[in-house]
Amino acid sequence: MRLALGSVQFGLDYGVSNTSGQPPLDEVEKILRLAVQSNIDVVDTAIAYGQSHAVLGKLKHVCHHLNIVTKLPPLQASSFDSDSCEAYQNMLLDSFDTLNCDEIYGVLFHQSADIIKAGNRPLLDSLEMFKKQGKIRKIGVSLYSNNNMDDLLSVQSIGLVQLPFNAFDTFFANKGYLKEFNAREIEVHVRSAFLQGLLLMALEDMPSYFAPWRKQLTNFKNIATEFSASSLELALAYVLKHDEIDKIVIGVNSEQELQQILSAYHQAEQLSKQFLPDISVSDSQLTNPAHWHIG
Repeated sequence: MRLALGSVQFGLDYGVSNTSGQPPLDEVEKILRLAVQSNIDVVDTAIAYGQSHAVLGKLKHVCHHLNIVTKLPPLQASSFDSDSCEAYQNMLLDSFDTLNCDEIYGVLFHQSADIIKAGNRPLLDSLEMFKKQGKIRKIGVSLYSNNNMDDLLSVQSIGLVQLPFNAFDTFFANKGYLKEFNAREIEVHVRSAFLQGLLLMALEDMPSYFAPWRKQLTNFKNIATEFSASSLELALAYVLKHDEIDKIVIGVNSEQELQQILSAYHQAEQLSKQFLPDISVSDSQLTNPAHWHIG
């Protein structure tokens, strides 16, 4: 199973297509139970995801079946000093307590540049120590297309990367980085497979911000029709066709949504073996949600 469960929705109102807000704790438990029953074995979270750590910690009786990947928040300064290294070490220790767990599968730098910033050696040493003790399995980074990849690939500690990837945003495949990660045995998790839900929305429901890309969005819908697939199935297929991708992090607000994605996943596995035309878009104003101006 190449799906992983995202948890940002558990701690924050998130996503352009999210109209229901954060799910209550009992609904999160249902989501997690269905994930485990469906052989999903990774849950992705972050210190910056509001209450998501606390929510997962309250549901340890389910979460102990899942590998947890979390992220350290961005450092605003240009370099680390002893105080900031200590603060980050304490954040990690607090994460074990809040998540109510003894082992974290992956600890990522949410801002990838932080792993190469001056002064971070004490923090990296502490992460490596946790790794040797079996408290952390992998150290990694969350990537964006504008990162300095040469510098990052020089860091030997990196064993896991998370990056954006979807039908429109195929940067890391086009530039050969997926193959590079695979050659270096670096595990690859991708986020934004649905572009924050945009790819799943009906054209008439999309905010006016996306009008400049109406042609591309319409083309995506037309391809789905051509292959007798749903938008959900097609969005998953465009990611699944890349064998170098280990996990697709998907976020849901309800057990029903997860069930729909699981059903679509099995159809998408077959669809991914078909010839899917390249519909990638090089405009970050569309592919990077941080650039969106909505509402």
